[in-house]
Amino acid sequence: MDARINPLRGEQNAKARGRNPALGLLVLAGALFLGYAPSATSQYKPVTIYANDNFPTPPGPGPNGEQLEPTTPASHYCKTATGGAALFAGTWVNGRSPSPQGEHGPPVCLRPGFPIDTNPANRVKAEYRCGVLLGQGAGLDPDGRPTCGSPPPAGVYSTAKAQGNACITPNCANPISIAIGNKLQVERDYRATVPFPLAFERTYNSTDDDGQRIGRRWRHSYERRLVISQSEVLIRALRGDGQVLDFYRLYNGLYASDIDVSHRLARIADANNVTVGWALTTQANEELETFDAAGRLTSITTRSGLTQALSYSDGTAHPPGGGVIEGTSTPLPAGLLLHVTDSFGRSLSFGYDGYGYLVRMTDPAGGNTLYAYDAQWTLSAVTYPDGRARTYHYNESAYADTAPAQGLLTGITDENGDRFATFWYDAANRAYRSEHAGGVDRFDLTLNPDFSVTVTNPLGAQSSYGFANVQGVPKSVTIAGSVCPSCGPASATYDDQGNATSRTDWNGNRAEYAYDLARNLETRRIEGLTSGGGTTPQTRTVTTEWHPTFRLMMRVAEPLRITSYVYNGDGGARCGSRPDGTRVPGVLCSKTVRATTDLDGSQGLAATPVGLGRTWSYTYNANGQVLTVDGPRADVADVTSYTYYAEDDPDLGKGGNVATIANAAGHVTQIAAYNAHGQPTTIVDANGLTTTLAYDSRLRLVSRTVGSEITSYEYDGVGQLNRVTLPDGSFLSYSYDGAHRLTGMQDSLGNRIAYTLDAMGNRIREDVSDPANNLAQTRTRVYSSLNRLVKEIGALGQTTEYSYDGQGNVVAVRDPLNRTTTNAYDAFNRLVRVIDPASGVATYGYNGLDALTTVADPRGLVTGYTVDGLGNLTRQASPDTGITDNTYDAAGNLLTQTDAKGQVTRHAYDGLNRVTSITFHDGARHAYVYDQGPNGLGRLTTITETDSAQQTTSQIAYAYDAHGRVTSEARTLGGQTYGVVYNYDSAGRMSGMTYPSGRSVAYSFDALGRVEQITTASEDQADVVVSGVHYHPFGGVKGFTFGNGQVYSRTVDRDGRIASYTLGASRYDIAFDAASRIVGIAEMGNPANVNTYGYDALDQLTSAALPSTGFGYSYDAVGNRLTKMVGAAVHAYTYSTTSNRIASITPSSGPVRSFVFDANGSTTSDGVNTYAYDARGRMAQATSAIGTTAYQVNALGQRVRKTNALGDTVFHYDLRGHLVAETDAGGATRREYIYLGDMPVGVVQ
Repeated sequence: MDARINPLRGEQNAKARGRNPALGLLVLAGALFLGYAPSATSQYKPVTIYANDNFPTPPGPGPNGEQLEPTTPASHYCKTATGGAALFAGTWVNGRSPSPQGEHGPPVCLRPGFPIDTNPANRVKAEYRCGVLLGQGAGLDPDGRPTCGSPPPAGVYSTAKAQGNACITPNCANPISIAIGNKLQVERDYRATVPFPLAFERTYNSTDDDGQRIGRRWRHSYERRLVISQSEVLIRALRGDGQVLDFYRLYNGLYASDIDVSHRLARIADANNVTVGWALTTQANEELETFDAAGRLTSITTRSGLTQALSYSDGTAHPPGGGVIEGTSTPLPAGLLLHVTDSFGRSLSFGYDGYGYLVRMTDPAGGNTLYAYDAQWTLSAVTYPDGRARTYHYNESAYADTAPAQGLLTGITDENGDRFATFWYDAANRAYRSEHAGGVDRFDLTLNPDFSVTVTNPLGAQSSYGFANVQGVPKSVTIAGSVCPSCGPASATYDDQGNATSRTDWNGNRAEYAYDLARNLETRRIEGLTSGGGTTPQTRTVTTEWHPTFRLMMRVAEPLRITSYVYNGDGGARCGSRPDGTRVPGVLCSKTVRATTDLDGSQGLAATPVGLGRTWSYTYNANGQVLTVDGPRADVADVTSYTYYAEDDPDLGKGGNVATIANAAGHVTQIAAYNAHGQPTTIVDANGLTTTLAYDSRLRLVSRTVGSEITSYEYDGVGQLNRVTLPDGSFLSYSYDGAHRLTGMQDSLGNRIAYTLDAMGNRIREDVSDPANNLAQTRTRVYSSLNRLVKEIGALGQTTEYSYDGQGNVVAVRDPLNRTTTNAYDAFNRLVRVIDPASGVATYGYNGLDALTTVADPRGLVTGYTVDGLGNLTRQASPDTGITDNTYDAAGNLLTQTDAKGQVTRHAYDGLNRVTSITFHDGARHAYVYDQGPNGLGRLTTITETDSAQQTTSQIAYAYDAHGRVTSEARTLGGQTYGVVYNYDSAGRMSGMTYPSGRSVAYSFDALGRVEQITTASEDQADVVVSGVHYHPFGGVKGFTFGNGQVYSRTVDRDGRIASYTLGASRYDIAFDAASRIVGIAEMGNPANVNTYGYDALDQLTSAALPSTGFGYSYDAVGNRLTKMVGAAVHAYTYSTTSNRIASITPSSGPVRSFVFDANGSTTSDGVNTYAYDARGRMAQATSAIGTTAYQVNALGQRVRKTNALGDTVFHYDLRGHLVAETDAGGATRREYIYLGDMPVGVVQ
């Protein structure tokens, strides 16, 4: 063993750190951090002394000059260094005396919430605390909290309590807890993917000097322990994240911590009242941690009973309780953590060197993570199972003004070998700067004379935080300087227990909070107040009732609804039991949402319910895992069921994991295999399709095989995705900078996108280039120092500018033509008004649940929406379409819809909430059938339409392959069946289709899987439709050659707009204005063929000058056309004053055309033609002077038949809704269409 200090030997270790080992026991890990007050360390001399505790502190001068006398129940004094009367005399544990009144002084300073017992006999074995302010009297206790009547000096906090938890104080990047100068770094080395997963995380706190097993200032997630005073008066809980909490024994033997701490500690004693262990219930998730009598963590148990058990070395060399020093046969000393084992037998195992430092963590799959240390016993490197190493740097002179032994983390070199992060410290070891590689993400902290802290972000904005000391913890109460909604509220207030009682945002909107102070749980929240606390029309209240035992909500009252939760055992509820018959505690048995009449929530839990509630019910197995979820509906079975592998399944990966999932239709998905980490590796869907997943040693997905189609994923050393390769072999690769920011991507042909980032990571420039590195597109952006987008700049310098309010809402947009749109928001940042560039005003209203309730257009016409507390739109009142009323089932599915004509449409659903039928007012019906035929489970297989006489008018039948891709559509119309067939290649791309006529269309692909050629064949003739299709980088079609040899091409400018295109032998150039509106189209070489266009302030076309004639248009405030000019002829349009329905058209010559509408707003006459509609509201007939045309529209909304005096035309569509063929009623083909994507490229007729 070398000369380095063995952390197992506390005295040597303490001496190596320049500390008195006895004092280490006395002070217990440095309870006080003196903020940013340099003089504080010379003024405040904290010390903690325990009555009846035989710590090795003899009478005489203390470490800070105090006179320490023997402690007895009747005698306890803290004297100044020069002697004299006691500054404090303790009373009992729940009382403190602020003046030298002696042991028998009255308990004048009581800790809120603690019981009081005035019986002097109960003062035995009490705990006393002395805070000595030399020469000035008393003011602080050892954790920086004020004694009675004395506020703490500014900048003095308890770092032990504040460290570790990144949420307890404001943090900036990386992060640093800015109030206490603590550099916090959390590193996750392992996390399983199972219920209550094994997880190994390391947390570094620069203010924590207590790490023992994994290097100085580091702790890991299982390094939780209790430090117990000899008489058990004080129990100090050291948490895995570095936080330290003190628990004090009360006169009644119970333990309590500070009033802002909701963790609960209990002593476990045997029949002889001898302590055998301790139980700590955590605040956030109510996990139960058990400790042995020595304070070692022995188990962690969830509320539902899942457990992680910890076992320690027993001093032997042999399993199960023993082990050896890594690389030797020497037995490990007793008391080192060896294993953490979950309820299903998975374990993390640990190995140590001869000094007791952790050097190996082995995961359930056998992967080793290795830990190395430098000469100062700081953690220097972590090597992961893939062989990649992460390196840590300390005390570098350029970044820390301190001795090497301080163990200040100054940098991290990541697994790619890049110096990823750097941290700076001042002479007092406070972190004041952090940045990532290349100087980006740099935050600077500056202490101000008033002890506020100014944070300068990477873009130069400065925000100054003011703090209040609440129970020793800094709480941000004000933020001055640059507005910063992401930093938190502009101001806040707190109660004595650290609960926020008010928060005011950057627009002056205030929220106020009330709490159950016994458990620090919010019971009421009032939002939408003025900065002074006054109500507004938007003010709303949320009231919460909590479970009496668990930190779980029981009822929540909001505007328009109350949500209730019932847990196992509540009111006799039983939804999960253990083998012994006891209930699984804390699992949710049911959740019910009820609508109420309370518009703003002010009635709280007394609000009046309306309508039926929406209830979900749950059952669980003995481990608290969900067995069934019963949905809200009672008319059908809507239960989803889960089964699980046994806890002791011989396949370690399966134990306790989901085996099958059966939905309400009985479709079963099987998870057939897992790896040792609990990640699924084989999944079989209800149709039998197998998906195989593979992972690397760091649990990252590396391949996904669905059937025979493989997608693969590659990563760099830090887990950033480097490449995705699709089943067709095409890939996208990604690049990053040393700060782990995406800087570009490249496809398999060499097309590239490059991102230029600012210091905050915003993309300030994007360049798209082709394989020859020719710039194809570009765009730049400008961000303010507040990290807000303020300018978007096109390739030609066209600029759009954005302005914001204090909360970051966009309040104005000025486009490249200098037109401005302004927005206004309410207290909840909801858009309430828009003023367009033509001064038109639109307004919006909302209910208390943020659902849109009114829209008023610039003409002042209002559309109203009635939305209940369940989110159901029950009524729409529109000036254009009239009143529409809706009803819903218990799951929120639309049941009936009654339109303004009184027509009722009814819907029905299966247990999966899939629509099964729609019945219209006239009796016509659409029926939807699922789950039929091969590979049909979970898929729509037929749609059948019947008329009011129940005669079938149309049917569509779908067939699928194993992947769920449609292989055929059989459409029956008028007794004639038409088929469309789809083919797919081995990579899953649609490689061809067959039209109803039998015509085949085939597609071939380029290296990126894009269509490169289309051919077609009919009977014995095959033709090339297009070939040589090529594309713009990361864009659309650039050009191709038609089968007749004619070349089509189009160019795209650097803003991504089509700049020119060819048509036959002609080329046409397109001109744009700065707002990207087309202002001209000109045929190259033919000056006579030029079109020009003009627009108004709302981008509406106002003029079109064509070679043959000119057109002009004008509009009202909402875009209704008012006039149309054709040459010199003017046509005038008028509209109803109560709607946007057109009233008349007055042509330049001839009679006025007057329009007539039905109650639904459908045009029934335009003065020339008449129109009729079916019960769906679809136009079924149009009559003109030359006759009547009838239309049939299918369930997909596609016009499938047109009938008039010229005969029947039947229309056919593909899966994307493209019209692919027209036939007569007998099926004879009239015309067929072929597409490249959405672009028609061929017509066959």
